[in-house]
Amino acid sequence: MWAGTNLGAVTVKSNDVINGTIDSSAIFAGQLLDLDGVTSAAQLAKLALAKLGAISVTGSITNSQLVAGGSIGAVTVGKNLTDSLILAGAMFGGDQALGGGDDTFQRVAAIASVTVKGALARTSVAAGGEFRG
Repeated sequence: MWAGTNLGAVTVKSNDVINGTIDSSAIFAGQLLDLDGVTSAAQLAKLALAKLGAISVTGSITNSQLVAGGSIGAVTVGKNLTDSLILAGAMFGGDQALGGGDDTFQRVAAIASVTVKGALARTSVAAGGEFRG
């Protein structure tokens, strides 16, 4: 799921926890912004507006990336959060992956909250910093 700027709330719901999952997926907000030739201050202003709304999943999130140029709303996982990345305040470069030296970061991003009702394993959650892959 990609959005050039904002992406509203995402809900994955099922009556059982097996089907209500996000698996091997990417949900990106603000990853398609054109920042070429823009001043550093203008880049940060554009990124700050690229928000990802709340994420609510009745099952698990596995092997997935939730990334926004700006802030991320509350993340609620009904079961497990494993092998994933939740990152606020970043725009990946041309390779669309963390690292490689072409990413852009802004430090005023936030994640409203992260609630995991099961296990949390091999997952990174970060906001408002400069990160390395």
